[in-house]
This record gives sequence, structure tokens and C-alpha cells, in this order.
Amino acid sequence: MPPIERSGLVDKAVLWPVRPGQYHEDGQPVLGDPVEIDCKWVEGRKESGSPQLDGNIEIDAWALVDRKIAIGSGIWKGEMADWVGTGPPADSNECMRVAGYRETWDSKGREAERKIDMRRANDLWPSS
Repeated sequence: MPPIERSGLVDKAVLWPVRPGQYHEDGQPVLGDPVEIDCKWVEGRKESGSPQLDGNIEIDAWALVDRKIAIGSGIWKGEMADWVGTGPPADSNECMRVAGYRETWDSKGREAERKIDMRRANDLWPSS
């Protein structure tokens, strides 16, 4: 039985992790190869506290995830098998960019609940 922090991760997402220290000419981070992850994806526009930015940001969705994810990474709700060529299926939601990340550890410090905040990134196209 998985730890409670991971037991509700019933959705799939495709993640393009940030390549540390690599940036495009426009300042956007270079993204790595896609991987499929387990998550619990929740849509809904709201304001969220961001420990990394010392303030609040507007987000379009948030998710509980199964691993650490760097801010700036690209993410899309769906399975790798559903990704068509260079883009998502026409009837799907858009790609998102990770705008916030935080961990909450259990009382014994063994398992963490990992949460990301996401913003729509219609111009996000993964690069290798």
C-alpha cells in the first residue's frame, strides 16, 4: 500500500523538467525530455502563496505530484500515448508552466506531500 501522501495520485501528466542552468535567448528555461508522472490535477483559477516569490501569484491549476519538480518546468494533463506529434490533441487542455512548488513532510519526516502551482503557457513547446 502506498503512503497516504501518494495514494490519491489518480491522474497522469506529461512533464518536461527544466534543464538546470540552461536558458533560451528569450530567458525561458530549456526543457528536458518528457516523462509521464502520477498526480492529482485540480483545475481552477485562484491566488496562491508562493514561498519562492515571497508573495501571491495567480494560478490556473494545482496538482499533488509524485516527485520534486523545478519551477519553470512544462506540464500537460494527459498520458504520453495521447500526445500527438508536436502537440496535444486538439480537444485537450493547454500546456502549463510550473509556477510554484512546496513540500509538506509527515510528522516522522519520512514522506512528503508535494504540490505544484501551475499557470497556462500557450506558447510552451518542449525543446530538447
